[in-house]
Amino acid sequence: MIVLRHKIEDLLYVSCETVVGGTLYKTSPFFIQVTGQLIYKFTLKPNHTELVAGKKLVLNCIVEAEFNVVVDFQWEYPGKMADQPVLSSQKRELNEGLELSSTLIINNITMAEGGTYICRANNGFDIKERAAEVIVHEKPFIHVNYDKSPIIEATVGQKNMYFPVKFRAYPKPEIKLYKNGKFISKSPSFNKVKLSSSGLVIGDVTEQEAGNYTIVLRNNKAKLEERLHLQLVVNDSREGSGFPDQHLPTWKSPDTDLHRLRDPCSCEDTMVLEAMGALWSKILPQPTVSKLVILAANISVMYNCSAFNKVGRDDRVIYFYVTSIPEGFGIDLQPSEIPVEGENVKLRCNADNYTYENLRWYRLLPSALEGELGEPPVLECKSMHLFAKEMKGVMMMDSLMKGVALELQIPSITLNDEGDYVCEVQNKKTGEKHCHRKYILVRAQEMPSLLVNLTDTSVNISDSIHMNCKASGTPHPTVIWFKDEKPLHELS
Repeated sequence: MIVLRHKIEDLLYVSCETVVGGTLYKTSPFFIQVTGQLIYKFTLKPNHTELVAGKKLVLNCIVEAEFNVVVDFQWEYPGKMADQPVLSSQKRELNEGLELSSTLIINNITMAEGGTYICRANNGFDIKERAAEVIVHEKPFIHVNYDKSPIIEATVGQKNMYFPVKFRAYPKPEIKLYKNGKFISKSPSFNKVKLSSSGLVIGDVTEQEAGNYTIVLRNNKAKLEERLHLQLVVNDSREGSGFPDQHLPTWKSPDTDLHRLRDPCSCEDTMVLEAMGALWSKILPQPTVSKLVILAANISVMYNCSAFNKVGRDDRVIYFYVTSIPEGFGIDLQPSEIPVEGENVKLRCNADNYTYENLRWYRLLPSALEGELGEPPVLECKSMHLFAKEMKGVMMMDSLMKGVALELQIPSITLNDEGDYVCEVQNKKTGEKHCHRKYILVRAQEMPSLLVNLTDTSVNISDSIHMNCKASGTPHPTVIWFKDEKPLHELS
């Protein structure tokens, strides 16, 4: 017997009665304790921690729930079978519920115990889990990585000068920056120099920023220190001979070091590289221009143009798409533009897969074509799904069209399948949706009929005779000739 909770949750006890053979049977009282099941909040703190081997790890799994909730906590972690951590549980009343927690403590953590720690909370109705990443280092460390030249050149007026300095350390070290041996504080005079975990940035370069820079990372407790020395040379671009030497831009193409957008295939594109020389004036530099001409394109690729001088370099990526699909996507109807009732019809939406994604087929509902005043409403692609039923298609790659296709198959098409079908695609770059609409007109089947009656004909022996049998019908009928009620067969 099942008793709904809301009928007994206010009772102290219940009992059960039944009558068998005219005799009343009654159970002893069952005392009721209603347990809750709602969990408001579930957290594992901290969810990411780093520490050195030998230190103590403390993780707290906390549940906030309604009153009378019973929660069973289970932990899963690396080395669980070997080590026995300290587990403790606590329960605390809040204004609108309970706070239940389980604490996991490992006093002397080892390198093998680093990894993912999972806490699961089971209230009898549902199981929730949270994960925390624990990174254990063998010992404190400071690593500094800088693989460029320690001498960097810049020009006056350059917006940002970037030194790609990267460092990793545990625990977090004290970081100080010096220029020409003088500590750079946070005073306004030094606010153009910034140091972050990704590098050193000097903004709005002037001649005053030239000098020797030293980055010092220090951990006094572990007696660790790393230093990196850099020199910034600032060129004055206003001087006639002060422009840095400039090199012609270089192209990466399919014939050199090109990374293809899709599967590798043979490429026979003919490329002509025409470079025009650079001239320097005493006031402003003239641009260096490099032109890439593709005479016969037959593959989609990615071109990369690089320009560099002794101050630095800049790169631009150009995506070059080749497709044989007009307008990027379209609809193809097979086996014919006006199928016959009973034929197997394939409606294919072809799209350039470099430009479009998320292909979908819809069939317009009759209500979409009937306006309030008898005129059909104006349908927009973004709201097409409100007036149409989505149809399931088969996705396939179309190597001939260099794209992707979503094929809608209609086996044994009927007159009821006649109507408007819409293919929807989404632009990968902008996210905008585009639609093509195709109306399928279905021809009803018609019984064959002879259009011209045969007439008697007389010919001489050994003469040739030509007779026509014209017939109509949908689908096109097959014509068979008979002679003396016996079928004639075409000679091979």
